[in-house]
Amino acid sequence: MSLMMYAISFESKVLNNKITKYISNVSMEVYLCHMVMFRIVEKIHIGRYISNDYICYTITFILVFTLSIIFARVFQIAYAKISEKYKTSKNKSIREQM
Repeated sequence: MSLMMYAISFESKVLNNKITKYISNVSMEVYLCHMVMFRIVEKIHIGRYISNDYICYTITFILVFTLSIIFARVFQIAYAKISEKYKTSKNKSIREQM
């Protein structure tokens, strides 16, 4: 909570950088797909290969977060291409009607 208040109220190099801006841009997509990515990582059964619970948790977190960001980025690119194609086809049909 205090970090959030600090980030909102002050211009900070620590919380205002390229990484945090990128994560804030994809945060909704990450939130929406993280559980699916967790289930995918869970099917790998990392716990069978790593006996230390802390390392297992850390690796699972990194994999889920990374896969979620990759999925979010792919989704954003695909959505941009589809919406651009739709705009182009819609503009063509409007010109044809004139």
